Amino acid sequence: MNPKIISFDCYGTLVDWKGGVLNELVSLLEEFQIDISKEEIFSLFLELDAAVESEKYQNYKDVLQAIMEGFSVKLGLSMPDEDIRILSKSLP
Repeated sequence: MNPKIISFDCYGTLVDWKGGVLNELVSLLEEFQIDISKEEIFSLFLELDAAVESEKYQNYKDVLQAIMEGFSVKLGLSMPDEDIRILSKSLP
């Protein structure tokens, strides 16, 4: 039997998703002088990602912007729109 379709998740498989997320967020949070470990950053990212993705369908760039809005709220930051779009702009 020859398969007609092969499918897999590219984020974390073909793309170093975690590394990319941490690269952007660590740099950004350092600019805001937020002292938080990489583990805490990624844990918060996953928490916000699950919450946003449990809502209505959105394209992934909108999901990433909603996650950044969540970071802003959770960490008590006033992020400009450019920072809210940092993750969505990092995707090709």
